[in-house]
Amino acid sequence: MIDPAAVERRLASVSSSLSAATGGAALCRIDGTGGSAKALEGRMAALLEVRRTLRRQTAADLDGIVERWRSDLALRREKGGSAAWLEYLAGGVAELESLAGPTADADDPSTDAPTEVTP
Repeated sequence: MIDPAAVERRLASVSSSLSAATGGAALCRIDGTGGSAKALEGRMAALLEVRRTLRRQTAADLDGIVERWRSDLALRREKGGSAAWLEYLAGGVAELESLAGPTADADDPSTDAPTEVTP
């Protein structure tokens, strides 16, 4: 079962990291070639999806969300997606896998391994 409070703590941590990574720049202006901003944006989007799902149903299907993000990443890799899209999706997958993982620290995404994107 997903702990909504842990999701909120992770959101706060990722939001802080994202603000630091972008220096306050608009996310649409970040092209994914200069660091981890797109991966952090993907992590944030994935967590927001989990939050929305938890608000609609307390027994959220995290496995289904993870699988959908993995499938989208695989499809974009296969079709030659842009580096920014791949970094975004890989960040989301990493966050979801970390949230679902039995050994992950559910409260601190900074303990996760960096996301590596392979186009």
